[in-house]
Amino acid sequence: MGRPMELRFPDGSVAVNASNKEIGEMLIPAQGKAGVWSIRAPHPGYARLLNSEPVIAQGNPQWLPAGTDARPIERFRPPATNEAFVPGPSGRALNLAGRRALRFPRGEKQAGGFKNFPGEQGTIEFWFRPNWSSRDLAVASGEFRDFWFIRSGSHDLQYRYGERGWTSEIFALMNLWIRGQLGDGQGKKKEVNPGFKGRLLFAAGNWHHVAATWRLYPGKSGTQGSFAIFIDGKKSAAFINDSPSFPGSMPGTGFFNLKETSEQIQVGPLDGAMAQLRISDIVRYEDNFTPSQTSLQADGNTRVLFPLDGDLAGQNSAGKKIMLVE
Repeated sequence: MGRPMELRFPDGSVAVNASNKEIGEMLIPAQGKAGVWSIRAPHPGYARLLNSEPVIAQGNPQWLPAGTDARPIERFRPPATNEAFVPGPSGRALNLAGRRALRFPRGEKQAGGFKNFPGEQGTIEFWFRPNWSSRDLAVASGEFRDFWFIRSGSHDLQYRYGERGWTSEIFALMNLWIRGQLGDGQGKKKEVNPGFKGRLLFAAGNWHHVAATWRLYPGKSGTQGSFAIFIDGKKSAAFINDSPSFPGSMPGTGFFNLKETSEQIQVGPLDGAMAQLRISDIVRYEDNFTPSQTSLQADGNTRVLFPLDGDLAGQNSAGKKIMLVE
């Protein structure tokens, strides 16, 4: 069950009570009660039958019309949590299963940010294969699930799936957050998180190329900026119906001070596989593009590159070896 629901036996008695807020996979004994079961959902949600005949009303599949395929769809089997690397889009990929996360140092401060992480402008890109499907994520009413790709304190890239507590609406969004303070030029400042968010539904076992870009620059009356997220080389449409902080741009009506990046940059938890993680200090993509599945090469604008092709080693802007660690 993806949301808390009430499930009733054919005789009308309650098998699962919605008030218990049970979600996820569960075993419900039939108790010998044949007939029509019913579901009462207080909010939009889903219930999926696992390990059972897919057409329940028909009984045995042999009674279905000729040519009907009643076999259950094969589910993606995530790799074992102790399997460090898995086949990737090209070569191997890092298996970051469950709540596992890694980190690397930002390095010393230098022009345009830090040695291993950019500041005012940049690009984060990688290949990602989730162990989960968005539609199968179980969330309680008013709650959500977060999956973190990059978490630096100043620039965060995450996927969030859940329910808006005040509307019961399910949302599924890729979020790029640029954190800092916005001043009005008269000494008043407030915490703001401009950036970008776009709708996205992931499917377990499918590889996707993800790229996020940002650029901040001074305007006549304040900081201007542009932000974008690309999925498989296609620019996502901005989701802005309820959050003016995420229009994909900054209008330049105040002066933005970027928050200082954390000393350790976190990768994960994302419960999936990742390959070819590159972080650059330029905006590499302005329009739609075709992602390369071959190994990326570091250049003069690469702050850090982790191929993740069998080990956790990468290289930084100085060409020095850098490691991802627990």
